[in-house]
Amino acid sequence: MGEDSQYKGELWTQQAIALLNLLSWEKIGDSGMDVEGTDNVEYGIDCLYSIKNPAKDIPESLIIEAKCYLTTSLSQSALQAWVDRLNLKISTLRGSKELFDRHPIFQEISDLKIGIIFIWFSNTDEYKSFRPRFREMVENITVSTKPLKSSIFNKIYIIDNDLISKLCSIHSVIKDFNEFKFYYPSSFINNRAVQRTSILSLDYIFSKFILGQSKDNSGAELNIVFYFGELNTQSFRLLKSVLLSFLFIDESRKLIIYKYHRDEEFRKIEPDIIKLYKEDNIDFEIKDMDSCRELPAFITNIK
Repeated sequence: MGEDSQYKGELWTQQAIALLNLLSWEKIGDSGMDVEGTDNVEYGIDCLYSIKNPAKDIPESLIIEAKCYLTTSLSQSALQAWVDRLNLKISTLRGSKELFDRHPIFQEISDLKIGIIFIWFSNTDEYKSFRPRFREMVENITVSTKPLKSSIFNKIYIIDNDLISKLCSIHSVIKDFNEFKFYYPSSFINNRAVQRTSILSLDYIFSKFILGQSKDNSGAELNIVFYFGELNTQSFRLLKSVLLSFLFIDESRKLIIYKYHRDEEFRKIEPDIIKLYKEDNIDFEIKDMDSCRELPAFITNIK
């Protein structure tokens, strides 16, 4: 009885969809559909998405598997079984005639090769102590590297409470800004032209920092950094170096760094960090993000 009740599982699927929609991912069709694969077996799909990767020419397609579980219910074998099943599902649905007939958009986007297991551990008080064990379980997953007939290799991502909380925290900031866009430097997207978009890419989701641009209430332009790294002087010095290389430190724009982690000791070095960044004659500020360890109201209020 691992699934934290059928109701909670179905509710989490809708909440996961709501969160991904806030990131400007494009949902394909209905949730909870069954589609026949090339092996003539029907596979359940929680939801399908299309997402424009700024580093690529055409949108990518992917399958989302939403799971709501207790930390006490998940085993290594269960996690491995999820990955194996999703890997098989991606491979057999990639050439599915039914999938193409029901969703003609698959003729315009990339071949299906990406899957995401989107898992929320509902006993959040126990999650922090469980996460090291969960990370170990993820590292111990084995995935076949045997080439497919089509020479396409599947990619499977696992996103749990930690990353989900970060995504919610990002949205809790940007929802109050005007004209917010994520900023993709040229060197981050295979030396293509700089892009500004409302879409948060998969690569950015797993990054230690995410860049964005917006305007304040007076119309002044802002450069924004969502920072998930360590809170020490060396890390902020390195971050500044990277921002300079991206031409993201600009005298004409205020720079705001929203840090995700909190540490009482950071107060001791914060004046030095501010001084370091203001050396470049910019308006600069460091702010905290809401941690969103619990799902926020803009997700839980989904009906």
